[in-house]
Amino acid sequence: MDIATTEKQGVRLEFWGDEITSIRNFDIASQKSTEKIDKVKIYPAHEFVLVDGLEKIVEKLNKFTNTEEDIEEIREGNYISKIDRYFDIFYEKQETFLDYLKNDYLIFIDEIGKIKARSENIKKDNENLIKTLVEKNRIVPQALENTGDYLSFLEEIKNLQTIYLEKQDIGFVDKQSMHAKRNGYSFSYREVNFFRSSMDLCLEEIQEATNEGKTVVILCGKFDNVKKVKELVNKKIKKALSNIEITEGALSAGFESYDFKLLVISLEDIFENNKRNRIIGKEFKQAENIIFQDLKIGDYIVHKTSGIGQFVGIDTVEIEGETKDYIKIKYRDEGLLYIPTSNLDSIRKYIGVGDNPPNLNKLGTKEWAKAKEKAKSNLREIAKDLIMLYAKREKAKGYMFSKDTEWQKQFEQEFPFIETEDQLRSIEEMKKDMESEKPMDRLLCGDVGYGKTEVALRGAFKAVMDQKQVAYLAPTTILSNQQYKTFTERLKNYPIRIALLNRFISPSVEKRILKQIKLGEIDIVIGTHKILNEKVEFKDLGLLIIDEEHRFRSKT
Repeated sequence: MDIATTEKQGVRLEFWGDEITSIRNFDIASQKSTEKIDKVKIYPAHEFVLVDGLEKIVEKLNKFTNTEEDIEEIREGNYISKIDRYFDIFYEKQETFLDYLKNDYLIFIDEIGKIKARSENIKKDNENLIKTLVEKNRIVPQALENTGDYLSFLEEIKNLQTIYLEKQDIGFVDKQSMHAKRNGYSFSYREVNFFRSSMDLCLEEIQEATNEGKTVVILCGKFDNVKKVKELVNKKIKKALSNIEITEGALSAGFESYDFKLLVISLEDIFENNKRNRIIGKEFKQAENIIFQDLKIGDYIVHKTSGIGQFVGIDTVEIEGETKDYIKIKYRDEGLLYIPTSNLDSIRKYIGVGDNPPNLNKLGTKEWAKAKEKAKSNLREIAKDLIMLYAKREKAKGYMFSKDTEWQKQFEQEFPFIETEDQLRSIEEMKKDMESEKPMDRLLCGDVGYGKTEVALRGAFKAVMDQKQVAYLAPTTILSNQQYKTFTERLKNYPIRIALLNRFISPSVEKRILKQIKLGEIDIVIGTHKILNEKVEFKDLGLLIIDEEHRFRSKT
């Protein structure tokens, strides 16, 4: 019998009949035994450990009516699903983990605001579920009635020393409670991570910390890096190094404790990652260059005066002894137009809506000129409507988002590329909009690889930092799945809850997600037009991101 004890290690029991003959640790990947051991303690796979035998539990259940089916399942050993329903019968003496804590214990609580919100949501869910079960004349599970709440939790720990770990810029949520005043201690801190940042930025932070009289500990990873860091610090820092400690070692991330004026920086791989950043950043920048040779035969082209045609190839033509390359465009009724490759500013790739191909224009007619004039007329009507709409928007007041938090800065430092100038400008303008009382209405344009998603991610992160919800609307199911993966991977280091809504989500999962959105338990919702369904009720929506890229780029 093999039992996994960790992801990599397990315990192997060998039997002779009912007798164990050997116990060995083994490697799960190679299946090889590593060492013999004398004994092993194996815990249950779930938290329900029976105090009484099943027959004794069945005996108590016999006193109730309409329990025959449940009794039969319990006797067969399928009792786990029945514990919630008959909680008081399975466990007459009920305890929580708090019953095991003594007066000399310390309780550490992180993000108590979320604990409080989660407790209130559970209580509300239970009340609604109990009401529904009563209306349907069904048995109410005893476990639902036994759930405590936030206030009872505080009452139970009132005599215990409690330390609240609150993130910087989030604040001390339960400051007014008597428990926090009497027994609570609050520590403010932030995470500091230069893993994907530059050494110059790190040195600036160290300089600022020393100027403020803080103690700085720099963990360099390998011993070989200690000398390099010492040389850099001695060269760049303009203050005595008595309060800077440079040593071996590493942490997954550094941190700053405001209460102790302590800054710990972990630089284990900074040198290698800086090199990688420069390489990737250069490649990322090159994505801005669009090469016309990327055109494929069959792509649609728009000529400034001749209209919509179809690219059919490049021909080399000799005229008056001079050889040139020409772009060949086919029009309706087999009309052909040749454009010199040196004169391409008169043509553009066609960008349409939907999957249907456009109608080709005919050379030598006025239909393209008429189409442009009709479009201009339509644009005037749209412009009139927009002027009225924006006049109303100018009078409206929106939510003013807070300035960037330390988490926002940390999140942006984790971006694995060097931002382009356009990206930085777009991010700065977006934040300025969000921090204004005017409702934001910003259009971000750019081709594939320009980094639009990162701009959207930073806006979404900023909104969530103010406890606002974010909706991300994608035109296709595929794109919604892609963006869900991108957001999940990018935000994996933060307690931000993300959900996906599209046609591949099962009805039961969708129902649960809709409930969580309404209760505010989902921070970011990514999906298709399902997001616009009247069933989707946000608790506090603060930002809507509409990604129309594929709708407008269906043919490119």
